[in-house]
Amino acid sequence: MTNKKTVVRDSWFDLRLTIHDSLIHNSQIKKHLKGFNVRLLAICLLTSIVSYGCGPGFPIMTAAQEQMELDVASLKKRTSSLEEEIRKGGVHQLEELDFEIKKSKAELNVDIDRIREEMASLRGGIEVARHELELSRESLATLEMKIDEEKISTTIIKSLQKRTTDTEARISSMDSRLIELERKVVLKTSVKEDIASKKPDPLYNKSLLLLKDRDYENALNSFKEFIELFPDHELTDNAQYWIGEIFYAKGDWERAILEFDDVIKKYPKGDKIPAALLKEGLSFSRLGAKKESRLILTRVIENYPKSNEADIAKKKLDNLDKTVKQKGKKSN
Repeated sequence: MTNKKTVVRDSWFDLRLTIHDSLIHNSQIKKHLKGFNVRLLAICLLTSIVSYGCGPGFPIMTAAQEQMELDVASLKKRTSSLEEEIRKGGVHQLEELDFEIKKSKAELNVDIDRIREEMASLRGGIEVARHELELSRESLATLEMKIDEEKISTTIIKSLQKRTTDTEARISSMDSRLIELERKVVLKTSVKEDIASKKPDPLYNKSLLLLKDRDYENALNSFKEFIELFPDHELTDNAQYWIGEIFYAKGDWERAILEFDDVIKKYPKGDKIPAALLKEGLSFSRLGAKKESRLILTRVIENYPKSNEADIAKKKLDNLDKTVKQKGKKSN
């Protein structure tokens, strides 16, 4: 599942780069400003020396002093301007960031509306095409029934057959396009939801649907994401249990044992302990480790005698006993 998240995340990345560049620019302005302050201080000291002279009797350089005072005033004005530019720069960047976020959301809404309009148009086209197909079939059937009586040209029938075939191809193409558009709407809606916030129940239900559809890889990633985002949620132990079920369904018994054992160790007060123990025992049985399987199944029966898992464990133990007896008879 790609990530349909790519467009908005790229926009965020570009905005962060813009802010980073702005901060670098502001730091460079501050560096120049520091240089201006040093120059300003030097000019002020020099002005002071010239104003008071080097002692009694020295002449005052009026023209030079006036030029220095002008330079000082110019530097002060430039310093104030640079400080104002620095102050406004941060606010401006924040405003641009907020604008870009709102713009991204608006563009997403526009894209979704446009796709939905195109889907509606396609649905209408499909209905028209299907109607035309039905009419063509009816016309073809009528012609085939009357061909002996009216001696209708074979060319007309072939033309109708071709028209029917072309219409069916159009419907097939439109159906494919409609499926693709529906997938895009799902992806863009998912991106929009991710921008707002992630909530536990929808994510958990989505993971279960993926598992039900036997999309094991995406279901596995979705359950792992749920555990990472909501480690203290009441359904977290369930998510861990379903991860074990995925590996069990794939025939990876060793990995399944590890995942079911995590349910028992990490969530000892959870309601999935009996089911995790049962599946752990069945996984050992699949691996041929009958002794370990028997111990765990017995634990299920003793610790959770009234559970459905205990009933299943009893039946499994009975089967193991029958298997042992049959092997004993064959050896005798």
